[in-house]
Amino acid sequence: MSVSVMLSKNTSVHLTVLLFLAAVPMLIQADRLEEGRAAIDAGNFAKAHELLEPLAEAGDATAQNAMGVLYVQGWGIAADPERAVEYFQRSAAQENIKGTMNLADAYRRGMGVKQNCAKVRELLSPIARDGHAKAQVILGSLYDTGCPDFPPDPRTAFQWYSAAAAQGDPYGLGNTGAMYALGRGVEQNLPEAMKHYRKAAELGNGKAAYNLGRMYEFGEGMPPDLKKAEGWYRKAVSLGETEAEQRLTALTESGNNGSIVASDLLAEAMEAPPLT
Repeated sequence: MSVSVMLSKNTSVHLTVLLFLAAVPMLIQADRLEEGRAAIDAGNFAKAHELLEPLAEAGDATAQNAMGVLYVQGWGIAADPERAVEYFQRSAAQENIKGTMNLADAYRRGMGVKQNCAKVRELLSPIARDGHAKAQVILGSLYDTGCPDFPPDPRTAFQWYSAAAAQGDPYGLGNTGAMYALGRGVEQNLPEAMKHYRKAAELGNGKAAYNLGRMYEFGEGMPPDLKKAEGWYRKAVSLGETEAEQRLTALTESGNNGSIVASDLLAEAMEAPPLT
């Protein structure tokens, strides 16, 4: 009995040692990954490349996506879109969300690979159905504008935009507001447009703040209110919207609504955010 107990204890210790030794490379890998991320944040891209490339070649999906970004941007290495796509493909094959998103963006832009909007839809649909808001917005934009692979489908675009909006995504909210304002993919509803624009603007969507100011300036769905229009234009300016600067100048210099703004400026709110 004593021998049996002794063997059991030795076996337990032996397994513990093996598990510890197996965990050491994983800990080192995690540390190097964090160092690589820190190097990117610090702008030390050569160091990031040095740290991340071995991890990517060893199969780390996060490092593969990071390497793809380095090749897209030309950070620490010569820009090489085709090589970037290779890394994104390897990352996406392991169901890494960022790698999948960046691969979809490459297909959407025709960057390092032939443009293929059907492939974008194939890559993003599962992620969007799982509730990924940015994927929902990109899909909405794809259906909104259409592609050579398939025609526009405003109703489906509205469904994806509103799905992102329901999660409080600022782009989903702003794009849903634009669809309501234009009556595109859904019955026109200016109060709903204002509600969505307001929420999006409060979350930092400058285009939504601009569009809300426009509605107040020109009395879209309500009497004009130049004071509120000015307030929202100022908000939009603080968020980097140059169109709002023009409208703000017109308001402050003339004291009235000045010239009419082209309606196509509203449609710009439906552009999807760039993938990073």
